[in-house]
Amino acid sequence: MKFLKKSIPYSVKNWLKLKKFKQLHSAVYIGPGVQIDPNTTRMGKHCGINDYSRVSHSTIGDYTYASRNNNIMNSTIGSYCSFGPGCQMGLGSHPAHFVSTSPIFYSSFGQLNNETWVDKEYYDHFEGVTIRDNVWLGANVIVLDGVTIGEGAIAAAGSIVTKDVPPYAIVGGVPAKVLKYRFDEETIERLVSLNLFSKGEEWLKKHLTGAVTPADLFNDVAVENKESEKLYG
Repeated sequence: MKFLKKSIPYSVKNWLKLKKFKQLHSAVYIGPGVQIDPNTTRMGKHCGINDYSRVSHSTIGDYTYASRNNNIMNSTIGSYCSFGPGCQMGLGSHPAHFVSTSPIFYSSFGQLNNETWVDKEYYDHFEGVTIRDNVWLGANVIVLDGVTIGEGAIAAAGSIVTKDVPPYAIVGGVPAKVLKYRFDEETIERLVSLNLFSKGEEWLKKHLTGAVTPADLFNDVAVENKESEKLYG
């Protein structure tokens, strides 16, 4: 059986994996050359995974897209996120406090052509990445293990995100630092409290489509609340 598995060309194996994934996620766009592990990946509706991207051990919400050449592992990603080309996240780490950073000395995973010198794990390679709803990552952003990026945040192209990012912050640089906030503190608190992106599609279409500012949104919500009070007392 092992010989049979090894004899199957990689392209055929990947085709079979994608076929299985598409059966489970028919409303997801999968571009050419994409690799997705169907056994460890869950994805919401109308997502787009573009050319030559890789996804495994991850959960992705609705209407999130990854441009070409993304590498997404060990990540929990919200809805309505936008990732530019070349983004990398959840790829694992090596122990800087050990004498050697080579996994041959501390890992039984067999990364080096299945060669292992130990019979158990001495280091936790992967700490998950969390990316909340409505996040935009520019091109070639790297998100290190254990990082949480808050709702509505933006990471500038080429950033290496090593620490948690607050909601609606704009970060950039190596390592990434907060450059500014998209809105004032009170506005951000109100936006987060609304749990916008957990609301239904019809609500979002009604209130967020078009050139909608926070002031527009808050006004719409206030009007809607007044109408509800009149109807239901």
